[in-house]
Amino acid sequence: MTHLVFMYHGLDPHDGRYDALSDAEKSYVLSRETFAAHLDALEQAGRHCMGADEVWGKEAVGETLLTFDDGWKSDYDVAFPLLRAKGVSAIFFITTDWVGTPGYVTWEQLREMADAGMGIGSHGKTHRFLSTLTPLEQRLELADSRKVLEEKLGREIRALSLPGGRSNADTLATARDCGYKTVFTSSPGLPVALGGLWMVGRIAMRPNWTAEKMRVFLDDPQRTLRRMYATALVKRLAEKTLGAKRYDAVHRIFWRWKKR
Repeated sequence: MTHLVFMYHGLDPHDGRYDALSDAEKSYVLSRETFAAHLDALEQAGRHCMGADEVWGKEAVGETLLTFDDGWKSDYDVAFPLLRAKGVSAIFFITTDWVGTPGYVTWEQLREMADAGMGIGSHGKTHRFLSTLTPLEQRLELADSRKVLEEKLGREIRALSLPGGRSNADTLATARDCGYKTVFTSSPGLPVALGGLWMVGRIAMRPNWTAEKMRVFLDDPQRTLRRMYATALVKRLAEKTLGAKRYDAVHRIFWRWKKR
């Protein structure tokens, strides 16, 4: 079966918690019902969703893995109950400076999730894009977040999700030196051994990923993945050509235009 790693962010239980987000931020928020339907579709397709204990130490992530970025409150009060009801695990990547702030998980909630078998990884200290930081700033961002997670949760933190999916020539070596074993990107791709780490690509879940779209995708993943690979390549080339800051500026202009 085709290797699949899905990347989620916030899940909306329709209580208004995401109303104040920008359109760009909302473009990563799915409804509670959509995520529940995704779990049903994966089950019906015979997809085994790997737990964190099955991932760590392997040469490659297995056939299906669910991940969540940022540490939204919905990780605990929406995703966690749905996952437990299905007997499914996921890895939650946490931006440590956001823990305990309005809209985000608390340390007590993270400990409960970890104790229940959910994987926990780092999503940086402040969510600054690593591609815009100096090597020293990257080291502080990655080392501090890993240290805080390990101290608060009492377990080793092995995985990093790149904030915004952004990195530069210094990032992999810095992540390796800070103790990470696996780095998750925000673009689809097979696991690759690179610079002493495993780089794992992911498929970004957006609101247009309805239950029907997920079912169709699971019937023939390769057809959609080929298009995703091409799109991701274009984006990487655009960022490399424009530079991180100019690329971000173009991205913001695009979302303002799309809103009109």
